Amino acid sequence: MEKSVLISGGSRGLGHELAEKFISDKWNVMTFSRSGETKEESVNGKLFISSRADMRLDHDIRDVVKTFEEKFRGFRLLILNAGSVTRARNFMDSNLSELRKVFETNVFSNSLLIREFLKIESTKAVIHITSDASVNNYEGWAFYGSSKAAMDYIMRTLGDEIPEVEFISLDPGDMDTEMHREALPDADTNDLQKPEDAAAKLYERILEAISNDQ
Repeated sequence: MEKSVLISGGSRGLGHELAEKFISDKWNVMTFSRSGETKEESVNGKLFISSRADMRLDHDIRDVVKTFEEKFRGFRLLILNAGSVTRARNFMDSNLSELRKVFETNVFSNSLLIREFLKIESTKAVIHITSDASVNNYEGWAFYGSSKAAMDYIMRTLGDEIPEVEFISLDPGDMDTEMHREALPDADTNDLQKPEDAAAKLYERILEAISNDQ
């Protein structure tokens, strides 16, 4: 059976490394991000599409899903990797506009992406890249953590409402990425995972989670 995956935020960091893992395992892969280039090519005998699109724009999400539906067949998987974070600071020192920014991508845009993707026949699984901040309290992480917790709740609820599709939240752990540096620009990154190492472990967890559906 053909296997196809759509990965949001696939131009760099964890998303890029995950895309490389799926490509090497001969999946059809489509990624999109605001910073990515638009291209379509054959890799390992499978189709790879990269699209420049903004998660915050509803019409961009719909265009991406439409392209994915038209180009790919077989087992279809969605990975919600794109996310937004602000500099970690205490709640009373934060601007509520930052909360709106984080929820816009991490909750509202992800929710629309799921809704559009679920309209595709043969959708088998949705993976949400979450964070331990969704369940553990860390000073300065109220906005990001609450957005991840909200999305985790939505995923669990969808699992009850649509049992024929797998809805799974997975935490890759702390990584040395641009997002982490944006949140904690002065942090020591020596002990953080490299994105490629985190992706290798996460890829195996994804395959294990969806193994019964392939």
